[in-house]
Amino acid sequence: MNEEAVRFLADACDGARRAGVVIVAAAGDDSRVDYPAALPGVIGVTSSPDGRLYRAARPPLDFYAPPYPRPIPGRGREENFHGPSFAAARITGLIARLIEGGARADIGDHLGRMRRSLPPLPTRP
Repeated sequence: MNEEAVRFLADACDGARRAGVVIVAAAGDDSRVDYPAALPGVIGVTSSPDGRLYRAARPPLDFYAPPYPRPIPGRGREENFHGPSFAAARITGLIARLIEGGARADIGDHLGRMRRSLPPLPTRP
């Protein structure tokens, strides 16, 4: 890990948040979370194993979301691009709807309610 690059990215994210920007970033998985998703104040999202929405049990992840885009007629779901970037796009869309509804000033409260309304990711046996 390049610590200088991480500090630069953290400073950039801090400045964006101070300017009112909500940052959602795709993360690796439970065992490895990528930057900027691992930074404080950044909403880290990765793929859910079953295509449902979940809250993450612990930081730096915040949410698990479906990793697939809309279906493409005539193509199987697994034949399409998929992954954490699509999961992050889904959460970004949900947050955009909150903001569109006038929630920008209270985005932290709305995110908290969103987290509380979602079940935690089920543990694997």
